[in-house]
Amino acid sequence: MQKITARLAERCDDVGHENLIVEPHYSVENKTVVISIDGGRSRVRTYTGQRNENGQATYHTPWREPKLFVIDVLDHQGRPERHELPIYGSQFHEDNVLGLLGRYLKKINIHQAAQVQLIADGAPWIWPPWNRSACCRC
Repeated sequence: MQKITARLAERCDDVGHENLIVEPHYSVENKTVVISIDGGRSRVRTYTGQRNENGQATYHTPWREPKLFVIDVLDHQGRPERHELPIYGSQFHEDNVLGLLGRYLKKINIHQAAQVQLIADGAPWIWPPWNRSACCRC
C-alpha cells in the first residue's frame, strides 16, 4: 500500500497537484478569497527491518508535522460559497506546502481577487522572523 501511495504521489508531483484539482480556466476574479494555513501532528511508521519475539515486524513511529492549507471563496455575506469547492493542500515540510500554495494561487489568478484574507496562528514556519513583529502586535 505504501508503494502504491508513493507512486501516486510521485505522479501527482509530476503533473502538478494544482493542475489536477483546478479547472484550466478557473479564476477568482472579483471574488473574496480566504486562505487558512496550519500544522498538525501525526505519527509515521518507519519499519526497522527487524522482528520482535512474536515474529511481527517492528517499526519506529516518529512524530511528523503535516502542514495544511485551505483556499475558500466567500459569498457576499462572508460565508463559504456553496457552489465552489474549497481547495485543500498538505505537505510535510513548510517549504513544500508554501510552494504548493504558491502554485495554486498562481493557477487561480489570485492577483485578480477582490479581497484576500489570510488566517493563521503565530507558528514560526508560517511567519518569517523578519515579518513577525510587523504582523503580530500582541
